[in-house]
Amino acid sequence: MDIKRAEKCFENHKATLTDYGNIKILDFKNPKSSEYRIRFLFEEDYCRLHISGDLGELIATNYYNMTYEKFNDMVRDVGYFEGKINCHSRPLYIFDEDAIKEDVLELIKEKYGIEELIEDYRDWDYDFYSNEEVLKEFYDDILSDFSDVTGISSEARKILAKYIGEYDAYSEDIGKRKTDILDWYMFAFQLAQKQLNDDSAEIKTYPPVDTEKHAYWIDVTTEDDDEPLFKCSNCGNKGGQWNYNCDYCPDCGYKMEKVKENNNIE
Repeated sequence: MDIKRAEKCFENHKATLTDYGNIKILDFKNPKSSEYRIRFLFEEDYCRLHISGDLGELIATNYYNMTYEKFNDMVRDVGYFEGKINCHSRPLYIFDEDAIKEDVLELIKEKYGIEELIEDYRDWDYDFYSNEEVLKEFYDDILSDFSDVTGISSEARKILAKYIGEYDAYSEDIGKRKTDILDWYMFAFQLAQKQLNDDSAEIKTYPPVDTEKHAYWIDVTTEDDDEPLFKCSNCGNKGGQWNYNCDYCPDCGYKMEKVKENNNIE
């Protein structure tokens, strides 16, 4: 990651923390521009993080430390955070042509030998080519149908397998490099949190937001019933006293409110 570039991009950003109790929103943006703005939204009752803004979107979950106060655990270990990601709009890795050449060269040196490769490849109709020209033809074949999403093609891997073996030739790591987008997210969070530690930081606190869906039990007991019978107002699930004592409807999962007489909510 280019730290100096990131510092330049974030140099006029201001951090704002909005605290709804179980939901906390950290906004980090330039008040006069939308460039490189970023939002961290923590659903702390679900241990879920949403990142959005000019640098893409991402959702991650972890039952223990995906909260605003504990997120520094993730900042210190980006690899650990990567394992908690559910989905993301920006690629975490890409394949690069120069990186492929670099990785292939190292594998050839280790497994076969550069001079041996050149001599073998020269026999493929490159008799009057210099060593450099033979290597260029080899790389051209390897990079045929190259994609920055999937890397080298299956045909290129067949060529490589002759020299380095199938195990290494079919490795998904050939030419694969990090995009550093996760490092950008973590760096932005660190800068924002540093601002928020200042006494003049903008922190807004509101009553907690209830994100759970609610329903209530409807008393549908008739004279013919041997025991009380209740129905969920959302899904219609019926049950006896056991259902009524549940905090959540066993069928739809809504949080249940108790009822008093005439089906009024307690």
